[in-house]
Amino acid sequence: MKSIERLGRIGRSISELSPRQATWLVAGLLAAAATLWVAMLVLPGKTVAATHLGDLMTFVDAADRLARGQVPNRDFHSPLGPLAYWFLGQGYMLGGLGGMMLLATALFTMLLLPITIYTCVTRLPWPIALAFGLYTLLLAISPAAIGEVAPRPMFAMFYNRFSFALLGLLFLFVLPRRAGLGNSWLDIAAMAASWLLLFYLKITYAAVGAGFLAALIWFRHVRREAIGALLSAAVGVLIVELFWGGTGGYIGDIRSAAAATGTVRGGPLGILATTVNNIQGVYLFSAVILLALVARARYDYLLLCLFMGGAGILLDRHNAQGPGILTFIAGALVAALAPRREPEGAAPRSLLASLLLVGALVLPTAVGAAGNLAFHFLSALRQRPSDVVGPAFPGLIVTQPPTSTAAQPSAAVLDAAGHGCGPVDPARFHLQNQRGQETIGEKQYLAVLRNGVELLQRDPGLAGKVFVPDLANPLNALAGRSAPIGVAAFNDAEITFSEAVHPDPNVMFRNVDVIMIPKYPHKYPTFDLMRRIFGGYVGANFDLVARSECWDAYRKKGSA
Repeated sequence: MKSIERLGRIGRSISELSPRQATWLVAGLLAAAATLWVAMLVLPGKTVAATHLGDLMTFVDAADRLARGQVPNRDFHSPLGPLAYWFLGQGYMLGGLGGMMLLATALFTMLLLPITIYTCVTRLPWPIALAFGLYTLLLAISPAAIGEVAPRPMFAMFYNRFSFALLGLLFLFVLPRRAGLGNSWLDIAAMAASWLLLFYLKITYAAVGAGFLAALIWFRHVRREAIGALLSAAVGVLIVELFWGGTGGYIGDIRSAAAATGTVRGGPLGILATTVNNIQGVYLFSAVILLALVARARYDYLLLCLFMGGAGILLDRHNAQGPGILTFIAGALVAALAPRREPEGAAPRSLLASLLLVGALVLPTAVGAAGNLAFHFLSALRQRPSDVVGPAFPGLIVTQPPTSTAAQPSAAVLDAAGHGCGPVDPARFHLQNQRGQETIGEKQYLAVLRNGVELLQRDPGLAGKVFVPDLANPLNALAGRSAPIGVAAFNDAEITFSEAVHPDPNVMFRNVDVIMIPKYPHKYPTFDLMRRIFGGYVGANFDLVARSECWDAYRKKGSA
């Protein structure tokens, strides 16, 4: 009985908080949650991954390039923004392979936290501010695939999670500032900082953010702040360019990738497929919009919410993420809290129902993110790097996904000691999983990489810079040598290159000494397309000089 009375007193005290007290409470709780979650991720000191090891190895390659002084979009090419690689490089230099993704996430969280606190407390009632802020931070910190509930920690496409967190916060600025909280200058700073982070993370999100800021000019209460944010962001780009000098190369790499991919991957049919795959979220989002109409929400707010939802579908299609249109969440929240055309026409029940539907939109992503963070933490504490990983991959733990059905080679990739690749089965090269799983398991992929490192280190004739015609090219970093200048950070068929749009081999291989041809490619479509495009050039300009169970090594003709 006393416990119930105590809880009642606490509840009454919370309900009587002043706006300033509520602000400090929300800020403190968000900061405490971010600190706890980052500690869970970083302190064990090990990276746990269950899937998408190829993507992780592209990050290792890029981070090692930055550690050796290479500059994104100048010394190597990528449609990803330089800020994504800066986070990776700092994490790699501070924590090595095992701490790279953990520390990169911690660095981003340090930038995201003040923006999250300010945006949430100045735009949302404090209970909703706390809930949305926790969701935003969890989305950014957790090593989870968007929309996936199964506990399969992964760090692939981390920039998508970072960007969706920023974009969701930016969308809230259409809501009027709460009385007595924040000011115009802080609004401008938060919006400009959010957009600049998006621009240097991934341009597709920045394009949506720029369109949103331009649309805010229509809203009288935030017009001055929107114009100020656009001007401040432009000044910010100029300042960054003074130090970086790579904006032209960045735009050029984006244009090249866009030409290979197309404006929207899959065209109208692809958009339709994405919409159907996310039909539950579409229903929930549509229901919130209809309830907002019943509650007489302003039409201009609802049109902007539809822009948010439509942009999310395009982003989902373009960025190959998992199920879940995350812009639906911020858009539905804005629709639920939008000012009414006539205050007396507001319907409290519609507001409550809308918020419940927003919660249903949040739930799958939040549950998946929380589950993956907890799974990563416990796995890092209880497990040690497996014998398959070995000394070439310090601090990396590879777990088999609980629901994995990844195709295995017809001949064993590993012998009893975890070495070697076994005989090559040519028919296996034509396997292609319908659900996007790799043609070889993740531990087998690491064994293939280790076999390549061993070949490079034991054969003196294979000195120099290495190129691998596959998704990732991590052998330079793993073997302790510099990567070639002028190649891509990663290669992905019909995404970064195509049969019609690809680099000139005379330029691409100018700085390459050794080409390692994998007998078990990690991403067969990429390997096959590169073989068809560049095979003739490699045959004419490189000689086969060494072989192992997993690799054929070619050295440039005439080189010592």
